[in-house]
This record gives sequence, structure tokens and C-alpha cells, in this order.
Amino acid sequence: MTALDFPSSPSNGDTYENYVYDATAGVWKRVPAGVDLNDITDVTISSATENQTLVYNGSAWVNGEGAGGLEDHFLLMGA
Repeated sequence: MTALDFPSSPSNGDTYENYVYDATAGVWKRVPAGVDLNDITDVTISSATENQTLVYNGSAWVNGEGAGGLEDHFLLMGA
């Protein structure tokens, strides 16, 4: 298994690989399969419509119209 090189100064809700940082506990927690996006603290979904994308705006993931590659956004399928 390859070691993960977690960021050294994470903020609450930061994600890395399949982990999310919990600042209250001071630990990285694995994000289980099937987790709802709204359960991750840096994701804000408001009035999602079909074919919108999940876009990182510099501080959080939000739904909207996006451009770029898959590293920049994820398609909200049938939201």
C-alpha cells in the first residue's frame, strides 16, 4: 500500500484522497462510500438542477455551471 502525504496544515472540511479533515478531533476521517455531499463541510448544494456541476470556488465546493477538466468539477447526475 502506498503511503498518503496528507497536507500539514489542513482546515476543517478539507478533503484529500478519500478523507476529510475534522478540526474538532484533529484527525483525517475516511469518507465512506455513499456519503451525501452535504455531509462534507466544504460542499454547499443549493437548488441543484440536472446537469449542473460541482465546482470548487476557491474555498468550497458549490453547484453551478463550470468549465474545465474533471479535476475542477464533478457532474451532478440527475440532481
